[in-house]
Amino acid sequence: MKFTSFKGLDLRSVKRIVVLQEDWTGTVQPQVVFRERRKGSRGLRPLEKAIRRLNVAQGTAAGVYLEGHERSNSKKRNGWFKDLRKNLARAGRRGGKKLFRIR
Repeated sequence: MKFTSFKGLDLRSVKRIVVLQEDWTGTVQPQVVFRERRKGSRGLRPLEKAIRRLNVAQGTAAGVYLEGHERSNSKKRNGWFKDLRKNLARAGRRGGKKLFRIR
């Protein structure tokens, strides 16, 4: 069953609704009234996470390379070609840091 509203609230951006209720001993206990279901199979989550990290690393590397390319090209004639190895190495290091960072 899919809810789009709960007591007048729009639930499209709500992750969960927790109501605090008092039990018979007087302590307050949280009770989850609504929880958004995850989409996607549990078995595919690690693969999705790895692919997402790879894409973030590639985006970072591309951005770093582009900055170096433009800087080299503005400094000297055919500078982008002369500094190609240096710019690619720097971009690879930065992308690798995003990909293989230790948590």
